[in-house]
Amino acid sequence: MRLGLVCVLSSFFLLVGCGGQDTGRIGEACRSNADCATDQFCATNICEDGLGACEPRPESCDGVPVSLVCGCDGRTYDNSCLAQLDGVRLANQGACNCTDNDECVSDQFCELTTSCSNVGTCLERPAMCLPEPEGVCGCDGVDYESSCLAAQAGARVSALGECTCGTNDDCGSDEFCNAVTCDGPGDCTLRPSDCPNEGPSITGCDGVIYANSCEAEAAGTRAPCSSNSNCGNLDYCDGATCDGAGSCFVRPTDCPTEGVVVCGCDSIVYQNACFAAQAGVRVVSEGPCLCDTNDDCSNADFCDADTCDATGECTPRPNVAECPTTGPEVTGCDGATYVNACIANAAGVRVEP
Repeated sequence: MRLGLVCVLSSFFLLVGCGGQDTGRIGEACRSNADCATDQFCATNICEDGLGACEPRPESCDGVPVSLVCGCDGRTYDNSCLAQLDGVRLANQGACNCTDNDECVSDQFCELTTSCSNVGTCLERPAMCLPEPEGVCGCDGVDYESSCLAAQAGARVSALGECTCGTNDDCGSDEFCNAVTCDGPGDCTLRPSDCPNEGPSITGCDGVIYANSCEAEAAGTRAPCSSNSNCGNLDYCDGATCDGAGSCFVRPTDCPTEGVVVCGCDSIVYQNACFAAQAGVRVVSEGPCLCDTNDDCSNADFCDADTCDATGECTPRPNVAECPTTGPEVTGCDGATYVNACIANAAGVRVEP
């Protein structure tokens, strides 16, 4: 049979093109990416085989918001656009489920913030870690300097602090084995001796509902929290990450003035970790809060840097009433001319170098 006839028959059955050329057309039937042009992918609603249609791969995914999806390659993508850019079909909305790291691709790990053994989700291992003020205990029983370094090693976080216990039997009589999970190693923590009567109530890892987190801890029971609203008025929910599970801790009343400044999860810079805890705020990292735009900072700050396009630091905006009224004039990174740098910064604008 001549080559031309093979092409006609292939086209009739909506299969592949001929001669190794990219002949797939948008909307043409396919069973894999090989049936489509190189700038297309075979979109189907199932991962294995199945008849689909050739669809164009997006040219860019810049500006597409994060909405995790699971690709048929077992990778969790930040959004469906990035999966399509790689020519990957979608298995389901949301991150890929897993029970251990073996079920994730090599540069991802099985993360779950509330358990060491339940089903989790495949997420990216961090490429870079910033210094964090407190160490964590991994579900693997290893101490890590930060939750980020634990994630790099593919370990879920079980507790804040060091791994000092597996159960209450490993702690002193006036302590209990506290953790942000119900089933992992923890850190021996002093049991409170005087608890308030008011709520909010919280469910302990033993399934019992306690009047408040303090009552649970006094009974030697872990009671992971998700926000400050799960803890008493004098407590706050401290965790290894900004939005994961944590444990209720008493807010400090007195803080030293010395120490390393920290970036809070509210994008505010605190004098040290104690002042962040006093405000009931978890800590992202030591040092000023890094940013790309003003949206990454609190309303009282702006994203300042020596250049217009570099990563900056969240810096307090000057009070425009306290700025000088004379020059020298400067050009802001928004292209506008300002009387001086102070007035530009008060408007939340960087100054061109």
